Amino acid sequence: MLFGDNELLQLEASLHPNGHVTLLQCCFRSNGKAIGNPGASSVLTTALPLFRQLLEAKGTRKVPFNLDYLTGDIINSLISLNWDVNPSSSVHCFNKDIAERLEVNVQGLPSFDGFHFFVIEEGGYERFLWKDIQANKGYEIRLPKDYLYKTLTAFLQAVQDSTYLAVKPGAALSR
Repeated sequence: MLFGDNELLQLEASLHPNGHVTLLQCCFRSNGKAIGNPGASSVLTTALPLFRQLLEAKGTRKVPFNLDYLTGDIINSLISLNWDVNPSSSVHCFNKDIAERLEVNVQGLPSFDGFHFFVIEEGGYERFLWKDIQANKGYEIRLPKDYLYKTLTAFLQAVQDSTYLAVKPGAALSR
């Protein structure tokens, strides 16, 4: 299943039954390049709350100042404030509270091991930032306002629809 526009940002996801659990394989894609490990699996019931939390945070990822900093400086400052023992920030207007609000928590999803994600809501767009820790590179995509949230809503609805049919075989036919 693909959600979103490949020229902007897509969420690629597939569900696989495995005994009594359903596994989710997912990654983000931009211009055909994977952001994450599309072959890694997570238990669906572990992954869904993380995606729902991202949706619930809509409207809280704004910053009360102009961010005229390089993408790498922004990302490194946010990571330092959230994860380092002695945090520091080269972006002097950040603090730990702001850093926590901007981070997209995907900890526990093997698909996104080795990546940090952040969303900053600004005016008419969203800044989707991520860092590939192995490559030690930061990236940014500017998305139309609510694009990420609409993409995740479509994904969650598709998962709900497909898991409902899997749990209730023939339910759609027996009405």
